[in-house]
This record gives sequence, C-alpha cells and structure tokens, in this order.
Amino acid sequence: MAEQAHVTIAGSEESRETMTLRPSPEPESLKVLRVLGFGMLMIACSVSLINFNKYLISSETFPFPMHLVLMHTLTGSIFATTLYQFVPSLFPSLSDPLTGMCVNRELIMGKALPIAVVFAGNLVLSNMAYEYATVAFLQFMKEGNVILVYGLSLIVGLEFFKWRAFAVLTFLMLATMVCIHGEMHFSMAGFVIQGTSQIFEVIRIVLQTMLLSAAGLKLDALTYVLVVLPLCFGVLVISLLLISGLEMAGVQHIGVIRSPQWADIVAAAPLLFLNALAAFSLNVSIALFIKRTSAVAMVLAGIVKDCTVVLISLVLFSESISRNQALGFSMQLVGVFMWSLMKQFPDQFEQHGLLGGLVAVFSGAPTQCHGIKSTEQKCNAA
Repeated sequence: MAEQAHVTIAGSEESRETMTLRPSPEPESLKVLRVLGFGMLMIACSVSLINFNKYLISSETFPFPMHLVLMHTLTGSIFATTLYQFVPSLFPSLSDPLTGMCVNRELIMGKALPIAVVFAGNLVLSNMAYEYATVAFLQFMKEGNVILVYGLSLIVGLEFFKWRAFAVLTFLMLATMVCIHGEMHFSMAGFVIQGTSQIFEVIRIVLQTMLLSAAGLKLDALTYVLVVLPLCFGVLVISLLLISGLEMAGVQHIGVIRSPQWADIVAAAPLLFLNALAAFSLNVSIALFIKRTSAVAMVLAGIVKDCTVVLISLVLFSESISRNQALGFSMQLVGVFMWSLMKQFPDQFEQHGLLGGLVAVFSGAPTQCHGIKSTEQKCNAA
C-alpha cells in the first residue's frame, strides 16, 4: 500500500483542513521495462556463472570443484553479511518488524543444517560433472528434476497423485530420455555424477518444504543465502578435513577430490574473485527479480534462461547436439513450462483442465475459491 503524506493547511482559527497527498502512479511501461531489466540481469548472471564454472574446471584453470564451491560459500557468506549491514531491506525475512523471523538454535541446527548438508553435496557434484560432460547435456538432465521432486514428494506425503500431473511428467520424462539417448559424446561418469547431484538437489527441495514451509518460515533469496551458505562452508571444511585425515591414515582412492596448491590459487586468483562475484550477483539478481515480478514472469524467465544456457554452450565451447536432442529439449521446455504454471496456478487448472487452464492463466480469468486457502494460495485474479 502506498504511503500517504498528511499535510495540515494553515488557515483561519475556525477551520483547518487536512489534505492527503498521494504519489502519482508509476507508468505501466516503466514497470514492464523494470521487470525486463531485472529478468535479463538474472538470466545473464545465471548463464555467465554456469559457463564460467565450466571454463574454470574443464580448462584446467582451476579443476578443483570442491574447493571452488568452498570459495563460493565463504565469499557468499561474507558478501551477504556485508550487504545485510548496509541494505537490510533486501532481507525482508530478517528485517521486517512484523514478519521477521528469529535466527536461533532450532532454526540453524534443526532446519537449516540438514538443508545445508545436501545443498553442499549438490553444489560440489554439479560442478564436478563439468569435467566429464557438456553444459548442454547437463542442462538436459537438469530439466528432469521436476519428475524426481514430484516422485519424492509423493513418497513423503507432500503431494497427492493426480492424473493431470502424471500426464505432464510422463511427457517430460520421455523428452528427457530422448535428450540423453541422443548424446553424441556420452560419459557414464558425467551421467552418474550429475544424476547424484540432482538427487541431492531434489532432497534439498523437499527438505525445504518439509522443514521451512511446514513451520511457516518463508526465506527470501538473500536471507536463504545468509543462513544456509555459512553452514555449507562448515560442512565442506569438515568434509575436507575428514578426507585429509583418511588419506594420512593410508586409505587410498578417496574419491576424485583433488586439492590445489598455493601456486594454483595465486595463478587463478583474479578469475576466482570474478567467479565469486558472479555467484553472489546471481543471488542478488534473483532476489530483485522475485521482488519486482509475477509468477508467470518467473516461469518464462526460467525457460529463457534454460534456452540461453544451451545456446551459449554451443557457441562458447563449440559443443554440439543431435537433432533428437534439439527435439527432446524443445519438448522438455514445453513440459517444464506447463508444470510450472500448474504449480503456480493450481486452481485455474483444476477448474479448466490443461488447455483451458493455460488459456485462463494468460487471459486473467478469475478463480473461484472453495474452502480455506493458505497464504500462498490466496484467491486472486491471475
């Protein structure tokens, strides 16, 4: 709600008037330009970071995925803490006097730490996969995440089986299989590492829903970074110390974790700093975009980002994809698009079905409310 300025007009002693001055509404064209600007910034940061990580790891510039993630979590924690000191309004989950949450032992140990453990595993393995597979192929695999999330959510009782959801996800699964089968430079190591990374990511997403959403906690993008990244850093430090201890004890073949020498860090220091800055810039751009945009815009931005990741990888790293993969990826985008809209606007699709729901979302048809809705499912026009 716009703030109102009350100005008392001095007049005769018999009568004084209080006028309310309202700021003029922002032009719609300016709102659209702002959303487009933040959307393009978020896409640019995401695509840049993915390809930057690929370059550092696959070019042998800094082929140490675990230590790269260690650096990201450390610098991200420092950047987030500094930003919170100067611009607390970017962290509404903490700074809002009405809804601000309390960061206590229960939140850290009982909710955030389990999420940080699987998040750290996801980050390390997803970066490790760049050593063995192309960016395009890894992106094709990532599109199948929604299938895994839905499956695990069914197992733990967060979702209920619906034939409409089953139809869309079956279509998406077939599209993903086409992409994987059409890979011209298939690497079993890359496939297994990326698949394991996605399992960690799926567990993280489900844990967030079970531990945070179920407890009524909603963390904005930057508060999530501020709370979870320091824990990820601690998990990685402990993991590296354990690996080092096992190696000193004579245990051989502790995975494929390589440790950089000081000379490696010094040689890559300028690029590592830029890479860390890119990683945190992505978190900031996501926070700004979420604050300024709608659910549909978020879905569309995600689709554009996925396409851009694949196209840039083809140009920048001279990667190639088969015709089957091009067809499969197009099918994946359609499936992910439909699934995302179904999750954002469940009432529209419940009332009108798949095609009717799609039309209702983009035509702005109102939704009829039945029963009690949660705060995230308030009945508004789409």
